[in-house]
Amino acid sequence: LQEEKNPKRSLSYFNYAYRLAPSNPVTVLNLAVLCDRYLNKKKEAKAFYQRYLVLTRQDSSLAGERASVEKRIQAL
Repeated sequence: LQEEKNPKRSLSYFNYAYRLAPSNPVTVLNLAVLCDRYLNKKKEAKAFYQRYLVLTRQDSSLAGERASVEKRIQAL
């Protein structure tokens, strides 16, 4: 995250990016991580992680990342 020291500002930027391209899995995953690790918004994080899985279900090159996301969802 570029704005690691200011997660609320990062959230504003990523929300803007999400509004522009809600099907961009990179943005969705960044929102999930931001909500999860920096803002303690576990419910929102879980929703973004799940959306990431939906968006990337056809991309076999992301199998490792998808497995990590699935594990994180279970931990939440």
